Amino acid sequence: MLHGNDSPQFNALLAKAATTDEELTPGERIAILRMFQAVFVGYQGAYFQHRNKALSDEDWKMCRSLLRSFWLLPGKEVKRQWEQFQAGGFLDEGFVEECHKLEAEAQLYVHALEEKSLQFGN
Repeated sequence: MLHGNDSPQFNALLAKAATTDEELTPGERIAILRMFQAVFVGYQGAYFQHRNKALSDEDWKMCRSLLRSFWLLPGKEVKRQWEQFQAGGFLDEGFVEECHKLEAEAQLYVHALEEKSLQFGN
């Protein structure tokens, strides 16, 4: 994730994937796939640590909040990546269930913002 802070090109690709319905080129899709692999594997590791009491409740709460923001992104490619990860057997079943909770929480947040005529990220 920090790589994107130093790379305007990667930031533009992430914005395209996360906020639009534009089709990505095959190369762009691979770059986004690799980034989301790192994100989900990293957060799944935190989930396992928390489940095994190696990560505090406070730290897991912060991780959940950060991961929840994934479902606030309206881009078509973000949705496609999540569908592939959850259906492909790449992730632990308990972690996928936790992600479904985060997805539902994100939708509540989106609705709360819409009631105030606001959008996430704007």
